[in-house]
Amino acid sequence: MAEQECHQEKLQRLEAEDKLIVADQEAPASTRRLQGEKEETECRIEKERQEAALLKKQQEENTARQKSVEYLKRELERLEELKRLKAARARLQVYDESEFYQDQGLKSQNSELPTVVQAIIQVNPVYKLGVSPTKNLHSRI
Repeated sequence: MAEQECHQEKLQRLEAEDKLIVADQEAPASTRRLQGEKEETECRIEKERQEAALLKKQQEENTARQKSVEYLKRELERLEELKRLKAARARLQVYDESEFYQDQGLKSQNSELPTVVQAIIQVNPVYKLGVSPTKNLHSRI
């Protein structure tokens, strides 16, 4: 019986040593696996950080581009309004000149009037009658 107990103790020691050896052999593999997972996680985090930075940069560029487009639209509207104002002033000047020529007794001599005034009188005979659009325009301004 002592011999049997001795063999059993020896068997238990061998099994324990075997478990330690297996654990020692598996430890580097587990360490490598864990290290690989850690590196993959770090790479994924870095990639997500770079993607977030790129997305933020693109959003900032889009915002800047939108602001630029809005500014250009406002500038275009301003220029169009300025163009309309200049055209209205030019028409007013033509009307004033037409009235001036009519006041000078040149109404009957249309050939002496500037071409633009003649065209206006031909297109809109109201101005031929001596109605003064400039008085109405001045009263509105």
